[in-house]
Amino acid sequence: AVEKIRTRWRARALTDRRQKLRISGFYKNLAREARGKDAAYLQQYVQEAQWLINAIASRQDTLMKVVQAIAQKQQGFLENGPMAMQAMTLREIAESIGMHESTVSRACTGKYLATPHGIFELGRLFRSGIGDDSGQVQAASAIQARIAAMIKAESPHKPLSDARLESLLAAQGIPVARRTIAKYREALQIPASSERRKPA
Repeated sequence: AVEKIRTRWRARALTDRRQKLRISGFYKNLAREARGKDAAYLQQYVQEAQWLINAIASRQDTLMKVVQAIAQKQQGFLENGPMAMQAMTLREIAESIGMHESTVSRACTGKYLATPHGIFELGRLFRSGIGDDSGQVQAASAIQARIAAMIKAESPHKPLSDARLESLLAAQGIPVARRTIAKYREALQIPASSERRKPA
């Protein structure tokens, strides 16, 4: 999860202290007191268990670094919602925390981020975008949010066609092809304007 502390957004793991992995004291003592082959056998499993606990802790640490880097990059989104989402790549986040792209990708797989604007799958936050007239790159999700807001505000008797949405976005300095608008609209599960039209 990310939460605002004073003026900064911080990452926080949603874990329960009771879920912390540890090796049972019973088995540690058993491995310490055993002799001969039994000692070697038990010690091997205690070491493997400790390695697994350390690997999980390392992955958790990586995940927290990734989420903190995302929070720094996506200040606008965290403050103002999906329309302020910045385009962001795995490589960009990996470089910012000094890790390999594949390490960041593995850490994000199957993980979710709780934000003030809903819960997002981490992998879906990494998207390329579309360059606007000011040279900034608008994230695809931010453009989708704009399209959804425009459609929500449209007249039910005269819904906005994809061509009209293209013109409106261009007027805002965001050149998006009509086929891309159709793709984004379909991803939002919004039907075409002919299906949205309501009789007067």
